Amino acid sequence: MTKKKLFLVLLAGLLLCNIVLLAVMLSNDRPPRHGPRAVVIERLHLDKDQIASYDELIVVHRNKVLEKEKVLKALKNELFNLLSEKHNDNAPDSLASQIGKTQTDIEQIHYSHFLEIKQMCVEEQMDEFHELVKELAGLFRPLPRKKAKK
Repeated sequence: MTKKKLFLVLLAGLLLCNIVLLAVMLSNDRPPRHGPRAVVIERLHLDKDQIASYDELIVVHRNKVLEKEKVLKALKNELFNLLSEKHNDNAPDSLASQIGKTQTDIEQIHYSHFLEIKQMCVEEQMDEFHELVKELAGLFRPLPRKKAKK
């Protein structure tokens, strides 16, 4: 086989692969997911009024979480600043307890947020809500971190 024929066969194969990939992507009826908001809307089949209410809940939820995350960051900074100074032996334990309490507060904010979403659902959406609840921890986990270079 000459180089020209080999090149044409490879080119045809790549073209065919692209056409198949494009066909698969276009045949997918589901819209692409763009984060937790889209997942909740899609899974619960929220109507326009529910989406508007949900968007309001999201704003309140984000503000509450951001406020607690600021406190959490300040506490962590205070804890690690103890490493560079002579300190009271109880100070790290006290700060660690405050950090734990703040993280607990954040989890309670998340829980309350989903209680509010549940209250927003109508009876026909409750089965979907209960299915979503089973997956919440996996759906809303932090993004995976990149591995450190050696």
